[in-house]
Amino acid sequence: MTHPFASYEVAGFVIGSALPFPDGLRTSACPVDCVVDIGHPGDVPAPAGGAWPAATRGENNTILTFAALARFEINPARDHVLCHPSSGIPPATLASLFLDHVLPRVLTERGRLVLHASAVATRWGAIGLVGETGAGKSTLAAAFALSGSPLISDDALVVDARGARPIAMPTYPSVRLWRDSVDAIFGPDTSGAVVAHYTDKVRLGPIELPAAAFSVEPRPITRVFVLATKPSRRVAIRPMRPREAFLALSRQVFRLDASDRAQTAGVFDRLSNSPLLPACRALRYPRDHARLPEVRAAILHDVAEEGT
Repeated sequence: MTHPFASYEVAGFVIGSALPFPDGLRTSACPVDCVVDIGHPGDVPAPAGGAWPAATRGENNTILTFAALARFEINPARDHVLCHPSSGIPPATLASLFLDHVLPRVLTERGRLVLHASAVATRWGAIGLVGETGAGKSTLAAAFALSGSPLISDDALVVDARGARPIAMPTYPSVRLWRDSVDAIFGPDTSGAVVAHYTDKVRLGPIELPAAAFSVEPRPITRVFVLATKPSRRVAIRPMRPREAFLALSRQVFRLDASDRAQTAGVFDRLSNSPLLPACRALRYPRDHARLPEVRAAILHDVAEEGT
C-alpha cells in the first residue's frame, strides 16, 4: 500500500513513517535511519502463549506479533519495518505499538541500550525511574514534570553510553497515565488523547501540557532508581551493589528477540560495562498520589547529596 511519509527524530534516530504519529514529535530533514510502511489490513492470528509481543525469526527478519492487533516485520539489513494491521485497528493503536514497543527493540538491535524506564531532568542531571509494569514509573515522572523537572522519556529510556558518562536521550513529548493519576496530578479537567483502543490509559502531550513539561535536550544520567514492585508504608532509598543493579536492569532491557542468545549476550555485555550500575538506588515508596511530593523530595535529596 502507498501512504504519505513524514520523517521524525526520536532519541537521535530518524524514522520515515507512513504511520501517523502523535502530535509533538520532532520532524527531521536528516537522512532516514529506518522506514516504517503499512501493509494491507487483514486477519492477524493471535500467537499461542500470550507473549507480548511474540517474536519469531525469519531468514532475514524478525516478526513481532501483538495479540490479534498487528504484526511488524523488521528487516535490519534493509532498515525497514512493515506493519501488517488487523482490519479495523485504529491508526493511534498502530502508532502506539510502534513507538512504545517496536522502536525500543529496533534501537536495541542497532546497539543502543534501551531500558523499560522513564526519565526526568533535574539541575543535577537526568534521573532514571526503572521498574516493572505497574511500579509507577510514569506516575512518578509526571509528578516530577509538574514540579519543574521536565520529562525526558516515558517508559523507554534510550541511553547513549559511548562516552564516559551515560546520556539520557529524549524520545517524544508524551506521558501515558491511568485516568486516576491524571486527575490526581493534573486535575480532573485535564483531557488527554487515546493511547490505543485496547487500554483506558490516556496520553498527555504538548497539547495538554506546557512545553516546559518536556525536555528536548540529552542529559547526563546522575542516578537510576529501581522501583520496588510492591508498595511500602514509607519512602526508603538505598544503594545497590553492582551485581544487584545489573540483575535489576537486565530484567528491564528491551530486546528484539529474547531467545536470540547472541543479541542477549551483546546487550548484557553493554550493560555490565555501563557506568549506570554504580548510579543505581533501590526505591520503595507508598503508592499514594497524595504522597508523591514526599517521594519526589526524598529522591531529590538523595541526588543533591551526591552532587554536593
